[in-house]
Amino acid sequence: MESNIEKTFEMDTNLTGQRRKAKSRRKFTDSFAIIGPVLQQPKQFFAEIHQGINLAEKIWALSISSIVFLAIYGAALGSGHLLLSLNAAIAMPFLFLSSMATCLPVMYLLDVLTGSRRSVTQLIAALVTALCAAATVFFSFAPLLVTFYLTGTLIRFFWLNLIVIMIAMLVGLIYMVMGIIQTASVDTNHPLSESNRYLHFLWLTLFLIVTAQICTWMLDFHQTEGGFLMVLIRQLAR
Repeated sequence: MESNIEKTFEMDTNLTGQRRKAKSRRKFTDSFAIIGPVLQQPKQFFAEIHQGINLAEKIWALSISSIVFLAIYGAALGSGHLLLSLNAAIAMPFLFLSSMATCLPVMYLLDVLTGSRRSVTQLIAALVTALCAAATVFFSFAPLLVTFYLTGTLIRFFWLNLIVIMIAMLVGLIYMVMGIIQTASVDTNHPLSESNRYLHFLWLTLFLIVTAQICTWMLDFHQTEGGFLMVLIRQLAR
């Protein structure tokens, strides 16, 4: 009798574990479904962020999609070189996420100072939406980049990569401006409410400067022995 109970308990435990694993896989794959609403209905998507609808789920899905897409484009940059692909696959998500994380406190401070009622979660959701839009552009051009590398010259590869970066950054900036404006909820009675939009455009300039700075810093890492990956491992191991 006891053995039967134990077997039943073990079966229930295994089923529960399998369901959790299936749910986790489903949650990961479903994250990419958010790209459609972001690209096709950005105004409605930002309106949902403004209303605070499913912010945690949105941030999770947008973050997963952005990291995967940026990593794939980074791997495409190092086509034909395993270590270089691994370095770039780690460096691309690190670049954009670290830039955003560095500038986020300043953005929230400007919100508070100018009477905005936007929460930190809403702000993160708006910014990660812009990141996801840019990452989708990078991902879309990844196969073309690999083809150019295999069939073209390094000069053409360099210029194509530069053009892709410019397009992705432009799309990201457009979405970032849309997100900042459409998710804002400013108290008109606040003495600095009229400065809200102008200060946020100054923040965009700061974000671009920080991104360029981190880009330069990462290029220096790539020139060192072992590349970005080995330098990052050494820093974490200290």
